[in-house]
Amino acid sequence: MDATRESITERAPRLPEQAIGLNAIVASALPWNLGTARGPSKYTVMVALSRRAEPYEIDLIQHPSSVRRLSDAGYEGVNIAIAGRRLLVEHTNLEQLRSGLAGELARLFRDVSVAALAQHGQRRSELEALVLLERDRREAVEALAAEVRFTC
Repeated sequence: MDATRESITERAPRLPEQAIGLNAIVASALPWNLGTARGPSKYTVMVALSRRAEPYEIDLIQHPSSVRRLSDAGYEGVNIAIAGRRLLVEHTNLEQLRSGLAGELARLFRDVSVAALAQHGQRRSELEALVLLERDRREAVEALAAEVRFTC
């Protein structure tokens, strides 16, 4: 591989080996008074992710269309956000997650993984095309420079 191709591909975003997924609820982050008479009916549930989300995945997950998708599925008012290796599911409860929201979130994450893979493939194709154009340009410049003669 030539130096130009190496330098450009080194800067290309790397696609993680595995799709991002939802592992389990972080029980220690649930409200302390959950299950009591004074416990909240809606709260933030923290879910451990299978790995840290890449920036382009975060953009897809936190996009307004994701919240709209949840609302259209019957989970109006639920919001989601990424915080490190956690998904914050806001304005919900365990019952709502158990009765279908967890499945909807799993489908959302599957779709994000598919979209991220497609986006990455498109970026890689564009990058490879740029590498070829740069190589051709450099070869043309080098050929022109080789034709220059410093003679009288």
